[in-house]
Amino acid sequence: MISLTTFQSNTLSKQNVEAFYIIEIEYKTYSDNSWATSHKRLSTFNKDVTLTNGKTYTGNSPIIELQPPRISSEVDREQYTITFADPNYEFGILSENNLVGMSVEAGIILLDYDTKLPNLNSQEVLLVYKGRIDFSSFSIDTSELGAVIYKLACASPVANLDAVKPFYTSKSFMKEKIKSDDTSFDQVSQGTGTLRFKWGRV
Repeated sequence: MISLTTFQSNTLSKQNVEAFYIIEIEYKTYSDNSWATSHKRLSTFNKDVTLTNGKTYTGNSPIIELQPPRISSEVDREQYTITFADPNYEFGILSENNLVGMSVEAGIILLDYDTKLPNLNSQEVLLVYKGRIDFSSFSIDTSELGAVIYKLACASPVANLDAVKPFYTSKSFMKEKIKSDDTSFDQVSQGTGTLRFKWGRV
């Protein structure tokens, strides 16, 4: 059950509620022969905002849509998707730095009903999604100049754990881009043999 603060309860009880989205995307950068984790923080507000936890979110971001998974009577495999306008291919460059598997957080910041100013207390942010990036894709509309759409598909919080998805990699890729001491593909490189793994919940 979601627990609301006094400010959130009072604001949401009003007839007209004003709010905006903030999104934090984790990605990797490569420099000095090593990978480092960085963060891209965006908001749909008309200017940059800095929360009390020190995180600054860039305003007037190219966020077009946030679409949560659809609810159904069965286990839902729909993903949480975030759509951006990307005429400069900025997100395409990020994708080359291995976005898949990185974390994403999406939240809502409420504006004070009386002052019309955003409440920048990090404890007052409504968390609407927290998960991992499943895949990304580009959509280019050649009928309009600069109409480039970039979509992040994030793992559904109710995804079917039995679903099978192929994963193509190599020993060197895992060591260079995921974890330097990874040994999961060593057996593939050394030769064949019978391997038994425990997978899923313990």
